[in-house]
Amino acid sequence: MRIQDTIQHGKEVYEQIRPSLELKYPDQYVSIDPISKEYFIADTLGASLANAHARFPEREFYTVRIGHDTVMEFQR
Repeated sequence: MRIQDTIQHGKEVYEQIRPSLELKYPDQYVSIDPISKEYFIADTLGASLANAHARFPEREFYTVRIGHDTVMEFQR
């Protein structure tokens, strides 16, 4: 799967599950496998991706911080 497809399909899955995740897991990280639509939630970005890669070692994931539009935010 091309990276653009991973992002597009991952966003689609996230938008479907977003309301429930924002209620239960605000500010945590979710890594979504766009093929199986399985997702992995953790307190840190690294843990979320590690859990996803443990299940699907060869796949790429769409990862976002729950309740945010991006994985990370930088402030000055």
